[in-house]
Amino acid sequence: MLSLFTLRNIFKKDFEQFFRDHNVKKRTVRIQAASGQELYVPIKAMLEEELKEETSFSPEDLDRFFYDQLFYSNNNWHCIYPFDEIKFANHRDIKEVTNFFVEFKVEFKTNQLLTADLSAYDFTLCTTRIESKEGEAESINFLFKIGNVIVDNFNQHFFCGVTIDLVQNLVLFKFNQNLIDNFNLDQLDILKRLKGILNGENEDNSFFNELSLNVTSFSEETPKKLISYHFKELSAEAEALLSAEVPENTEKDIEDFLTEKGLPCNDDYIQQIKSVLFQDISKKCADTLFSSGWVFRFIFREGRYTRASTRTENRSPIYGSKVYWHLKELIFKNNEMSEAGFFWYLPGSTQEKPNYVDVRFEGRNDYLITHYYYTMRGPDRKEKEEFVLQKVRAYLQEPGH
Repeated sequence: MLSLFTLRNIFKKDFEQFFRDHNVKKRTVRIQAASGQELYVPIKAMLEEELKEETSFSPEDLDRFFYDQLFYSNNNWHCIYPFDEIKFANHRDIKEVTNFFVEFKVEFKTNQLLTADLSAYDFTLCTTRIESKEGEAESINFLFKIGNVIVDNFNQHFFCGVTIDLVQNLVLFKFNQNLIDNFNLDQLDILKRLKGILNGENEDNSFFNELSLNVTSFSEETPKKLISYHFKELSAEAEALLSAEVPENTEKDIEDFLTEKGLPCNDDYIQQIKSVLFQDISKKCADTLFSSGWVFRFIFREGRYTRASTRTENRSPIYGSKVYWHLKELIFKNNEMSEAGFFWYLPGSTQEKPNYVDVRFEGRNDYLITHYYYTMRGPDRKEKEEFVLQKVRAYLQEPGH
């Protein structure tokens, strides 16, 4: 039987779209709640009626919808750790990985449909899925039910999607930020429990011992250096594009002006005046100039103290900000940054049909947080997560990292 606690994780409009996609009859009337009735009650009734008949959609169709919602779209707060051990001799070998999860199908609930009843206990595994690409294993995905959270006076299941990234030896813990903030355990306690389960330290989930996984930690510097790496990469590209928009003789005109006014004519003064031009160009041409993307916020610290913190409205480019240009040289000399927001265009994006992801990176203790903004919720969320994960991998694959 489907649970209202699970259904409340999914927006009504997403159910409406699912019913529309499967041409469910009389859907606009049937989905309406009666007076005083909670809005998910008729949705639950519709799903159960249609599953019984199987004329509009199958249990597998509904499972795919649930999985996309509960594993991807619903989870906007990701905590990333490395791992250094796993059972497989070649963990990209799709046959070896698949055979293991077939052997332990019952324990790991391999490919178990999310239309099945969920355990009443907290921190329990709901299903395991294997992702592959071009004949190679890409990731192992676990969906856990962490517990229950009260939202707007209604109980709601709190899920965590866990991705074992077999490409770069990473573990991603994916949460809904609102639910993790309102759960009765602190975030670090939740992560500790989940890491213990994956590492085979939990008696109730002792079968994870068979996976021989060892989730470890980053050094405190690694997430901050990764953020700095992408900050510099995007900003250097943006500055080159801004420079190309400045007329050829601008520097000479600035020198002539400073000389005429009897002011010091050195490179610092020239660059400060040029930065004012860059700010103006950035504000006017943001939508068309930066073809790869831009930085839209950052927090820069020296030691324990915040040196600068700035963000833009509507996540527009930071290059129109005075703070950025005042601290640019210091930021570029420093190889660590606590937090930054990145706007990236995805491959194939055009001005007519822009396809992008905006995400905030934060280095916290020994792990990296990637925070997806609300507008990133949608059917292409998996594609956007993969794009961001490639950005994380890009830094870690650099020599010496």
